[in-house]
Amino acid sequence: MTFKRGRKNSLGQVVTKDNYYCMNYIRYGKQYCDSHHVGARELQEAIFNDLEYILNSKDELQRVLDKNKSVMSLD
Repeated sequence: MTFKRGRKNSLGQVVTKDNYYCMNYIRYGKQYCDSHHVGARELQEAIFNDLEYILNSKDELQRVLDKNKSVMSLD
C-alpha cells in the first residue's frame, strides 16, 4: 500500500480524500487487485481500535509481547 494525499479545489473544497492505494493495482491494473484503495481515516481508526483492544486486554497484550519477543530473540 502507498499513501496518496487527497486534494482540494481552488475553493478549498475536498475533491479527493487521503487514501492508501494497492501497489499491485497501480503497477498492474485491476486484474491483480479488486480492492484498489482504503481510506486513510478508516485505516487509522481500525488500527487505533486494535491497539486499544490490545492495551486493554491483559491476555492479548501478553500474547503480542510473547510473539514479538520470540521474533526479536538474538539466540
